[in-house]
Amino acid sequence: MEKLSGKTVIVTGSSSGLGRELAYMLLKEGAQVMINGRNPEKLMETRQHLASGGGRVLAFSGDDTQPEDCRNMVEKCIREFGGIDILINNVGTGSNGLFRDTIPEAVNKVLTTNIFGSIYPTYYALPYLLQSRGSIFFISSLAGIHGLPYNFSYSMSKMALTSLAQSLRIELTGTGVHTGIVYVGFLHNGPGKRVISGNGTLVPATKRPDRCTMTMGAAGKHIIRAIRKRNAVTVLTFLGKFLFQANRISPLFVRKVLALSTTRMKLNYTPAF
Repeated sequence: MEKLSGKTVIVTGSSSGLGRELAYMLLKEGAQVMINGRNPEKLMETRQHLASGGGRVLAFSGDDTQPEDCRNMVEKCIREFGGIDILINNVGTGSNGLFRDTIPEAVNKVLTTNIFGSIYPTYYALPYLLQSRGSIFFISSLAGIHGLPYNFSYSMSKMALTSLAQSLRIELTGTGVHTGIVYVGFLHNGPGKRVISGNGTLVPATKRPDRCTMTMGAAGKHIIRAIRKRNAVTVLTFLGKFLFQANRISPLFVRKVLALSTTRMKLNYTPAF
């Protein structure tokens, strides 16, 4: 297992939620961490909170869907820390709405954030990860295993990350750079969580029953373990593992189950990060 002490890690989308939890755990492991977010005030509040626990933490306020912001983020990390060992592409947004009720502009917002928000950081960090023989991790979702009703645009974006991770894994064979993807299950939503609705506006995320969710802390522990082990594919929660295996054996069965659960998906499923 890879030791994280002394490693330099960039965690995108880390001013709150799962990204913030991962940054906290990485610092506890002895890594030095750069966090990232679009809201400068919220980001600095998070940096101060993380730094109070010890360890070196930098903050970069920028939009991961903008190539210049991502280039500047990576360059700041190189200037301050001297290299990059691990990139965790965690940035993302959720969605809800049936296809027939969703305007194309809303789909574009989701795809831009969830796909290009991972492409740009990876592109600019890759030369330095090649030098360090480091790791790239994509934080995905159960929606990246099979398309989910009422969340088609989110599912499209997370399946794109599956393809990206698979392609990079092949392209980077022999370079020493590891590529991993984590399929996260339902997570506890924070009180300020918002998702993109069918008309393109931000709406509050649906609160899910506790029995259906995993805490950020529990998810973070599994992800840190996957990073240390350099796992290629990690699937969280019993439901996620069942969906992953069932989809490989009988996609028709999975489709029928999901078709029967469309109403429940509408009421209880909103992407977790």
